[in-house]
Amino acid sequence: MKRTVALFCSVCILFAALLGRIAYLQNSSLRSVADTVGEKTIEIGESRGYIYDRNYVPLVNNSKLNFAVVVSGAETADIVRELLNENSTDGISDGFFIVTQTETPVRETKWSQNIEIIQRYSDNVMLPHIIGYLDYEGNGVCGIEKSFNKILDSHSGKLKISYTVDARQQAVAGDGVKIINENYDSPGGIVLTADSEIQQIAEEALADGGIETGCAIVLDVASSQILALVSLPEYDINNLSDALNDSNRPFLNRAFSAYPAGSVFKPIVAAAALENGIMTKSDFSCAGTMNINGQIFSCYNKTAHSQENLSDAVCNSCNTYFIELGLRTGKEKICDICKKFGFGTSIALTSELVSVAGNLPLSDEIISDAQLANMCFGQGELLVTPLQLAAAYCVFANHGVYTEPYILKELVNDAGEKYAYYKSEVQYQAVSDDVCTIINECLYKNMLDGISQDGNPSYTTAAGKTGTAQTGDFSNNGEERLCTWFAGFFPYENPQYVVVVFNENGSTGSKDCAPVFRQIADNITKLRGVQEEFSDLKE
Repeated sequence: MKRTVALFCSVCILFAALLGRIAYLQNSSLRSVADTVGEKTIEIGESRGYIYDRNYVPLVNNSKLNFAVVVSGAETADIVRELLNENSTDGISDGFFIVTQTETPVRETKWSQNIEIIQRYSDNVMLPHIIGYLDYEGNGVCGIEKSFNKILDSHSGKLKISYTVDARQQAVAGDGVKIINENYDSPGGIVLTADSEIQQIAEEALADGGIETGCAIVLDVASSQILALVSLPEYDINNLSDALNDSNRPFLNRAFSAYPAGSVFKPIVAAAALENGIMTKSDFSCAGTMNINGQIFSCYNKTAHSQENLSDAVCNSCNTYFIELGLRTGKEKICDICKKFGFGTSIALTSELVSVAGNLPLSDEIISDAQLANMCFGQGELLVTPLQLAAAYCVFANHGVYTEPYILKELVNDAGEKYAYYKSEVQYQAVSDDVCTIINECLYKNMLDGISQDGNPSYTTAAGKTGTAQTGDFSNNGEERLCTWFAGFFPYENPQYVVVVFNENGSTGSKDCAPVFRQIADNITKLRGVQEEFSDLKE
């Protein structure tokens, strides 16, 4: 009997222990499930600091795509069917998470939201040679993107979504879809001096003028701020591989590259003479050619311009007049004025945006009158960049003051507040205002009666000069490649804008570049209402 009782007690104890073990396993399993229920967070967007034009128009981050964020369930069944283009949601379990781009915003509920995802670059990015682009890790490779990589990266942000999930990582009842913004699409960034409307005008004028390899620059006269800079061909930031295979070298910023200047350089020679008290002849007689120590120099088509003064010589673009004027002025004085006008010196807009220095021969390198003669009408060893030339013509337009061009205007913090304002650090009196007045009158008359009439605008007054430069570079068919130019400013009476137009493979400055200048001047005038009252002075 005792043995039976002992056996029964042992069985009871064993059974109780087994029940306890089952309970423990059940509780342990429940606790494991509970531990895996929680919030799931997914990053769906990343942003970088803005680059703005002078009027705070975004040049990047200006393309935004609408995305729908939906969790499937009874409340969102119609939305899911529409997004998936299905007649029913059979086979799609509740808690299924969907993120997809959609042109039409979805109905918003606890489990469905619309969000905008920023695209760094739109299809047609303005100022690609200035802005630059990013590598695959989101770091700047060139341009503003590289020069200010740390600043732009400091304004980066992330967009995330969060929702409650079960052990299977499927959405369950909770607070629904939550959007988490971690400084995403912050307004912080960099403001440039460029004006997107003027940039568009310059781009369209170059296209209408048929210039395929060249550039156009627009500067503000008073400050030398760069308002527009177009280099052609442009490259597509979203498709860099095509540019790599393009023989026209789209990555080359032609505004920063050096070329022979041709006749747009002649006013600089005139400035050197006038500034040094060298009287410009009023009775010079052009025979169409000139012999300098056995080397023959000629005017275009060997045209004899006969009796000329300085104004006539500018209007006729007479080579022999400026050769004679330059020889009387002397190489030292000409080279000295050229330096004051910024030639032979690179222009650094940022650490990454630096023009070449071009080539300004030193006076002791000019060992013959023939060398100096070539330089006096913008040929020979002299090479200038379009940006240098724009800054030089700003001297004429701004009472003889040289101001180095710049592109940075200010910075903006994450609160949208402006700070760290920029201005040119290089400014000085290059020549007297009286000298500029004389030359500007010649350039103005040239637009009315001279070789540059094709550049004369209809809605404002202007002063300027064309140029056609030989390069010594011949094609397979024996034709020499010509660089053609127009440099000028408007309105004549109260200059506000300097414009330089350049064609790397042109015919003449009058045919190629002058009409582009005219279109730019007219369209800026119509856009901004600049000095339309001066139209009666052109008659």
